[in-house]
Amino acid sequence: AQALRWKSEVVRRNYARSQRLLREELELWLPEVVELPQDTREAIDAIASFDMWHRLREHQGLSKKASVQLIEMLLRDLVLKSSHR
Repeated sequence: AQALRWKSEVVRRNYARSQRLLREELELWLPEVVELPQDTREAIDAIASFDMWHRLREHQGLSKKASVQLIEMLLRDLVLKSSHR
């Protein structure tokens, strides 16, 4: 979808819709995210994205376990940092 997005309005709309739905689902899984500052929510959305997962696994060659641990660490650090604001 990423490669075709620029060529097709339908793909662009569907991709945007799926990204919005994933963000809403993340807020269902982690309801405390809704209470965090906007910049932290944006960072959490980026960290939890498929793009981040793909980069860690495919481009950086991390194992599944290492990728999960890294994402968990980043999310935990962000939430803790935000709770001390």
